[in-house]
Amino acid sequence: MDSHKPLIVDHVRRSIEAINGIVVSLQKDGPLSSDIIDISYSQSTVDEFLKCSETVVRSLQSASDTTSSWLRETGDRLSQNVAQAGGLEESIRETSSSLREADEHATSTQERINVLQAEINNGQANLSSAHNALSNARDKLKREKKRRDAVRIGAVASLFFAPVLSVALVAVDIAALEHSVDDRQRNVHTVESQLAASRAQLDAQHAQLAAERASKDRLASSVSSLREQAAALASEVQRLQASRTELAELSVRINDCLHTVDAALSSSKTIADMCSMRNVVSGVRGVVGALGADAMFAGPLALLDDSALGRLDMRVASVRRLQIAV
Repeated sequence: MDSHKPLIVDHVRRSIEAINGIVVSLQKDGPLSSDIIDISYSQSTVDEFLKCSETVVRSLQSASDTTSSWLRETGDRLSQNVAQAGGLEESIRETSSSLREADEHATSTQERINVLQAEINNGQANLSSAHNALSNARDKLKREKKRRDAVRIGAVASLFFAPVLSVALVAVDIAALEHSVDDRQRNVHTVESQLAASRAQLDAQHAQLAAERASKDRLASSVSSLREQAAALASEVQRLQASRTELAELSVRINDCLHTVDAALSSSKTIADMCSMRNVVSGVRGVVGALGADAMFAGPLALLDDSALGRLDMRVASVRRLQIAV
């Protein structure tokens, strides 16, 4: 309500100044405290009365128009904000759904990482065992080769223990041990290949998890930002609704005052139709109260008591009687 309030206050202030002008002009030939009723006003006084009357009505009409325009404007803004709030809520739902999906994906990726890490740990243990088995097989082969060489040397030195058979048996044992070493070597290569593949998969899953967590962070930030916007918009909607309530009350008061002033000063067709200045004073007081600008209700108008207002009605009627007669 703050943006248009100064304009409305200015219009109402001008109307109060004009009413004070009427009070002052109609006391030139006698104060309202006197018992003088029938006064023959000069044309300049009548012209001043008419001018002030027109200013009062015109100023209050401007205040009414400004208030009505403001009501329409706040109504349009309220409608826009409500529509925007609906769009934000839909965006929050969609983004929150995407955030949940991203969280599920990240959780699944983390589970795959855990499985791969367990497989790698197990593979490393298997590789260690394979290396140990290969080392043992190589050591055994080395020992057997030394023994074969010793047998061959013994066969040359002695012909009493069937050297040909002994050498053949040693050759068979060595062939079997070499085959075992080859098997252990192939097993080591297989485990190493499996570990390399698992580590490559683990690296890929870590990269995927990093991307998914980054996506989660972006979505979480978006949801937070959208919720902040929605909260700010909700606050603005409440403010506009409160403003419209105040404006609606103010509009009613201004229009009622406008009709009262018009009936008291301008539009009545007969003296009997004229509205009392008491009603004008009450209406103006209600308007300034609704504006929260009670200090504006000042000057000669604020000093009138009931008897003075009654005499003011009579003097206004005498001027209006001349107008109606014309």
